[in-house]
Amino acid sequence: MNRLAQVGMVILLLGLFVLFAYFDPFSLLSSTDRELNSVLVLQPPSGATVWNSDALIKPSVIYDEANDLYKMWYISESDLDVGSVGYTTSTDARVWDINLVTDPIFEPGDGWEVGGITGVSVTLENGTYHMWYSAKQNREKDSKQSIGYATSTNGTRWTRHASNPMVIPRIGEDAWYNLLVTEPTVVRVGNAWQMWFAGLGTDDDQYRIGHATSGNGSTWSVDPEPVIVAQESWEKNGVRSPNVTRSGTNLLEMWYTGVGARNHMSLGRSLSNDGVYWVPFEENPILSDGKDSVAHASALQYFDEVIVFFTRSAGRKSDEMIHQVRIPNISAHNAVDLFR
Repeated sequence: MNRLAQVGMVILLLGLFVLFAYFDPFSLLSSTDRELNSVLVLQPPSGATVWNSDALIKPSVIYDEANDLYKMWYISESDLDVGSVGYTTSTDARVWDINLVTDPIFEPGDGWEVGGITGVSVTLENGTYHMWYSAKQNREKDSKQSIGYATSTNGTRWTRHASNPMVIPRIGEDAWYNLLVTEPTVVRVGNAWQMWFAGLGTDDDQYRIGHATSGNGSTWSVDPEPVIVAQESWEKNGVRSPNVTRSGTNLLEMWYTGVGARNHMSLGRSLSNDGVYWVPFEENPILSDGKDSVAHASALQYFDEVIVFFTRSAGRKSDEMIHQVRIPNISAHNAVDLFR
């Protein structure tokens, strides 16, 4: 390499050093005044029936390694505001067949869930699908909500647990979740299950995220205090819709929805080594848009990237559809100094 080329290389390296020293490449992801570039992956079909004619929201996505197939469960709300669970699959996590199943695979039952399904979390373990779901007691906006449990051998035909509901609002005027518990996410940690959920009290208009543990997936012990509460301006009106996945060997990672001014929603990210104490990313909100709400994430973790599925909406219910982004996986970078 001649002298001129060497000088040029030095200048280039210095330029790159300055660039990364003063410019955060992830700041583009969290900007609230820019348009978020996402890919629409699921919208109501052209021949939509009553159950899926309106919003498609709150995805729960897993990768079925044995069948090399991505699987998604999601909530579809009809024009009557009654939520049911839809199902679809993909071979590459990019193209999804909305017409794979023409009818809902899980509909509201009687009693405590007659008002509609409001959230779903699915895991696959040893050939059995486990679904934890939240549902409304009636169609009123402030309806009581509880969390139930169902199992399946194929992901489409489900059997409810006889003891449903599993987690219910706590009785007592001073309880932070005495009105509803909703939008569960569940992960097995060791020999136990851990659940995170959104809770709301009768005298409060701010969602918080709670935590519960179980040895069998059906009997749960709920922590008395929430584990995540609103702290920053982008989430000042509450935090909800947790989605927890494994991040490395010993860490848990949570994507959650922050509700800001005028109920504008964005997505934040947090890490924990025990499921109770959480450290938010400095870059939060990770995914946000200056106009649309970005909410209800389901993330798939890989070594070099995270695939995030979420609900994107311009404010009207008919605009609520499921989008996807792929971003660099910066968990390891953020976790270095957090849990020594």
